[in-house]
Amino acid sequence: MVYEVEDGKLQNSYPLTPVVETFTQISTWIEEGNPSVVISDTNPQDTLSWEVKLPDLEDAQMMVREERNSLLAASDWTQMPDSSLSVSGKTDWSVYRQALRDITELPDWAHNPTYPEKP
Repeated sequence: MVYEVEDGKLQNSYPLTPVVETFTQISTWIEEGNPSVVISDTNPQDTLSWEVKLPDLEDAQMMVREERNSLLAASDWTQMPDSSLSVSGKTDWSVYRQALRDITELPDWAHNPTYPEKP
């Protein structure tokens, strides 16, 4: 199980399925969209003994900004003059990109980001 703890209180728990045996598998599990947590090996003798911590505010903000910037960069092509998108298509992407820029204005954006859906 992965436990999400905030202010010393259990908020959520998530099963690790399939069974996770290595740090690489846990990293992959997180990258696949499962809960964003920081996991560190607390006992090198036991690969299944893990300490789970939420990132501090500064680290969480940095991770959200990095993801937001990556999504913006991946959609830059939609705003180029030679893009094959229709005017309404460009507008839809423009709205999406503005929502990405505004993500830091949402409540609890650092620990619970809500990314807009791509058009």
